[in-house]
Amino acid sequence: MVVGDPGRIRQILLNLIGNAVKFTDEGSITVTAGLTDTDKGEQFRFTVADTGPGIHPDDQTRIFGEFYQADVSLTRAHGGTGLGLAITEQLVRLMRGRIGFDSRHGQGSLFWVELPLEAPGDNTISEWATEASKTAASGKESARLERLTNPTASASAPTTGATEYPLPVTYDLQVLVAEDSEVNQFIIRELLAKWGIEIAVAANGLEAVEAFKKRAFDLILMDIQMPEMDGLEATRQIRALQAGEGIHPGCEIVGLSAHAMSGDRERYMAEGMIDYLTKPIRMEELREVLDACLDKQR
Repeated sequence: MVVGDPGRIRQILLNLIGNAVKFTDEGSITVTAGLTDTDKGEQFRFTVADTGPGIHPDDQTRIFGEFYQADVSLTRAHGGTGLGLAITEQLVRLMRGRIGFDSRHGQGSLFWVELPLEAPGDNTISEWATEASKTAASGKESARLERLTNPTASASAPTTGATEYPLPVTYDLQVLVAEDSEVNQFIIRELLAKWGIEIAVAANGLEAVEAFKKRAFDLILMDIQMPEMDGLEATRQIRALQAGEGIHPGCEIVGLSAHAMSGDRERYMAEGMIDYLTKPIRMEELREVLDACLDKQR
């Protein structure tokens, strides 16, 4: 093992891998990990390379910008905005690392991350890596990589480290996650699994409304920006069904936003949401939402 923040590393890699998957219709995606010498000493280096459309030169200077959105034609075709890159850069900086990319328009992209993880004890990272390679045959590390890169394996995903509060046994809540990003679906599923919650998933607002009609949920975590129907319109339709037809009146809706701005909270609540969470989702804030839903049931 090395000393670092497993939750942040997992989200960094999931964001980069998910972005590559979303924008690569043909070809391949390659993920590598290794050691590299930097001006700050030896560090871990992760790369995610794809054969997607690449990044236009005009966009390359602002790709990590907080309010950057991908080309409209790509957004419509692939169902995303690229805002996860801003989150990824923030996480890398919090870990005192660096992130960058190489891309040629029409020929794919390669994103890289360098992180100053530490080896335990008196070993150097190189010594630790040599020793770790001898014990990799146990299969544990390959299993972890499989869970990391395969969202369908999320049910058996490992925990992300100790929290600052004791976890309750379970939350007896039915939760729908309306989120178009498979990466974010994976992350939310893993977070909620800590409390014994198995989620239902909708990939856009239309699917969320249909899922609401068919099943009584206690809580819907509703992404604001989704293809086909966004989260605000889906919330309006669900609230109308509750008020007009009495369908599942106890279901609450909490928004999810990657780039909340001043005034957004009031706007979301005016549309019928009781609260919203910003991405990356904080465990403490998510727990407060679950507690509020549980208290309403009692």
